[in-house]
Amino acid sequence: MEKKFVNIGQETLAYIEQGQGEVVLMIHGNMSSGVHYMPLIERISDRYRCIAVDLRGFGDSTYNQRFDTLEELADDVNLFLEALQIPSVYLVGWSNGGGVSLKLCAKYPEK
Repeated sequence: MEKKFVNIGQETLAYIEQGQGEVVLMIHGNMSSGVHYMPLIERISDRYRCIAVDLRGFGDSTYNQRFDTLEELADDVNLFLEALQIPSVYLVGWSNGGGVSLKLCAKYPEK
C-alpha cells in the first residue's frame, strides 16, 4: 500500500487507501500514524473503502502550523474529506484519534 497525499491549505496530509464501497475513515492515536491500521484494512477492504489518515504532525503529514486542540485536528479531517469529495464516513479512532473523531462528529454531524 502506497501513501497518498492531499493538500488542505498550508498542510499536506498523508493517507493510505484500499478497497471499495462505503468509506471507513481510520484516525490513529497519539505518537503513531495511519499505518497502524494496516492489519484492519487488510481484513475489511473487501467490503469497505478504507482510508487511514496521518494527522497533522504525525506519520508522513506536514506540521507547518502548530495546533492546540483536538478541534483543530477535526477541522483538518473535515478539509481532508472535502478534498477527497467524501460526504460521509464511518469513523474508527483510538486514543487521540477517538477524541478527534468525537470532535468531528460534534462539529460536522452530517459527515
